[in-house]
This record gives sequence, C-alpha cells and structure tokens, in this order.
Amino acid sequence: MAADSHDPNAEPIPDSGSHGLAGSSRPASGDPIDALIGRLYQAAIEPEAWAVFLDELARVVRADTMALLATDTAGRALHDLTFAVGTDQKADRDYRDYFFGLDPWAKAGVLEVPVGSVGPSEQFVPESELTRTEFYHDYYRPNGWHHGFGAKLFEDGEGMVGSVTGHRGRQAGPFGPEELQTLSRLVPHLRRALRVRGELEAAAAERDASEQLLERVSIGTLLVDGDGQIVFANRIAEGLLAARDGLSSGPHGLEAASSQQTAELRRAIAGAAETSQGRGHSAGGRFRVARPSGRQPYLVEVTPIQRGAALWGSSRSLAAVLVTDGNGSTQPDVDALRSFYRLTPAEAELAALLAQGMSLADAADVRGVSRNTARGQLKRIFSKTGTNRQAELVRLIVQGPAGFTHKP
Repeated sequence: MAADSHDPNAEPIPDSGSHGLAGSSRPASGDPIDALIGRLYQAAIEPEAWAVFLDELARVVRADTMALLATDTAGRALHDLTFAVGTDQKADRDYRDYFFGLDPWAKAGVLEVPVGSVGPSEQFVPESELTRTEFYHDYYRPNGWHHGFGAKLFEDGEGMVGSVTGHRGRQAGPFGPEELQTLSRLVPHLRRALRVRGELEAAAAERDASEQLLERVSIGTLLVDGDGQIVFANRIAEGLLAARDGLSSGPHGLEAASSQQTAELRRAIAGAAETSQGRGHSAGGRFRVARPSGRQPYLVEVTPIQRGAALWGSSRSLAAVLVTDGNGSTQPDVDALRSFYRLTPAEAELAALLAQGMSLADAADVRGVSRNTARGQLKRIFSKTGTNRQAELVRLIVQGPAGFTHKP
C-alpha cells in the first residue's frame, strides 16, 4: 500500500481512535489513556520518560515488551530514536546487529502501510509463516514472544519510518480489539509528541551551533530580552561583565556605570527587541560607554535579531548587544577580510577599523587618507560585501569568520 502523503502537522488529535485497522468504539470511562497521554507529552520534553511511557503502555495492553523504533528502510538500519522496555541488552544488541535484517514484518511491507495504521502481527505475517523463519526460531521464540502488534507513526519521505510495537508470548494469545483500540487512540498523540521532540532537538542543535559561533566571535556578544535581562553572553562578554568596568549585570538586567547611560542603553534594547518581534522600527543604537577605570570607553552596538526568542528558549523578543573594547583587544582579521570579500589591502584596513567602532572620519585620519578617499573606499566595500550601511557592514564583519581573531 502507498504511504500516507498528507501533512502530519495538520492532523487533528481526536478523542477516540480513528486511524487504525481496529474498531473505533471508545473505551469505557476510567481507562488509563489520560495518564498515558500525559506521559507521552512529558517524553516529548524529557526523553528518559519514553521508557516510563512504554512500560505503562505494556502493562495496559498486557504486552511483555514495547518498543519505539526509527527505521532507515533504505539502509536497513535502526536510528537513535529507539526505546524499548521488557528486553535485555543482549536481545537489543542481537536485534540491532543481525535479526533486524531478518524481521519478517519489515519484509512483508509493514513499513509501507499508511501512517497511523494499527494492526496485529498476524495481519501481515500469518502465524504459519512466522514459525518457519530463522527470525522466529533463533530470536523471537527464545525471548518468549509469539504474538505482536504495532502502529506506523511517521514517514519523513527520505526513508525514515517510525513505529511502535509490542510483543507477548503464545499463551497470552493474539492482541485483540481492546488492545488495538488502546494503541489506536494513542497514535495521534504519539505522532505529535515525536514531532514536538524532533522540533526541540532541532532547535537545541541550532542553538548549540549558534553558541559555538558566538563564542568564536572576537567581541563581547550578549543576547538580552526587552528588559535588558541577559539570556546569553559569550566568554568575552562574561569577562567584561565580571570586570564591572563600565558594564555589569545587575538585578534589573544589563547596566552601564552611570544611570544616564543605563537608561540610554535600556531604551535602545527595548526598541531593538520590539523590532525583533516585528512590532517596531528601531534599529537599536551605538554608544560609547564610559569606564570608571579611565580606560578607553566600550563601543556598544544594540541591534535587533531575527528568530531570537524561539531559538534561545525565551518567551520574549530579544536584542543583541555587541561590545568592543576601545583599547583594541579585539580586532578583525584583515587578511581574512581580503580573502572572504575580495577587498584590497586599503579597503580591508578601513573595514577593520570601522568594525572596531571608529567613525569614518577617525578611520581616515588613522590611515592618513582624505575623507573623500575613505568614502570612496567605503562605497566599494559596500558593493563587495553586499551591504548598504556602516552598521550593517560592522555586523557582517564581527559576526562572520573575519571577526574571529582575538588579540590579547
């Protein structure tokens, strides 16, 4: 049979089973389905709860073992999304290493049935055929099993198929309408819980990758909510905050040394966070934050960021705060700027100075060129980097690979 091709994300969650090959009558009140559903959504957030769910499901349907499997049909392999209860480590290892390739239900095309289907093992492989297989004699029967049932939960279109299966001994008899109905009612919840789990894992992986990138950026980088509360700070930013020399983390969020600068900083953060949420037009702001030590001020840029709240697990919109040490402890890699953006040596030097917070006029003075010459070079830099404004160019440099060099 052809696989179900509809979008599982659009599927409603019914109160009673409507997907399976079993009947659709609703079990009597007082059944444990509600508790099982609660366990399911707990497992979506806490993977270790899958074992608890499967153990309780096994008890309800009178199975000796239950398993949640992710199968790569193209490569004939099991993936990490595999949880099982009621089996020992040897049985799990034997199945992964050898007997998975002999599984008669997979060979019979069970994995090709529509997503959401529920059925007993005998529906796909008759008992008379099962008992003649190597799989049965060398694996299934020695583990005490004779009857099975299961449901197909998802298919990603690239050969990955998810299923939940249960097994029990000969004396317990085949899985009947009551057990099939229980599983059928759980299938839409199982599918949603797995989808949520996948989305959380993808978000976590993206966040980990983003953290690694931000740790490599050569300037202090903070992500803050609209109130200035810090959601993330890379190592350089943590060091700047720990020094408490102009910037610090207080009970009310990110603070400057003076109340006036703190207020300016907070206004810029609030405006940028609103823009991140699509509710404002503020681009944030750029500041020189004074330092009580008398050292060169911090060069601070506040900017909106896209997808911040979803990625970093915040319920509020976020803004980025980029902090450059005015003493020059962080510098873009001029050679990398030349290589990545095909800049001339003069253009790369100018871009590096601008990325450190200098104005165009100051950068021109440092390099000993006229301001008209610097403006011409900046136009060529914009063209080569695909940017249009100096602030946009600075973000590109400090957040990109050319900004990775840290000068102690």
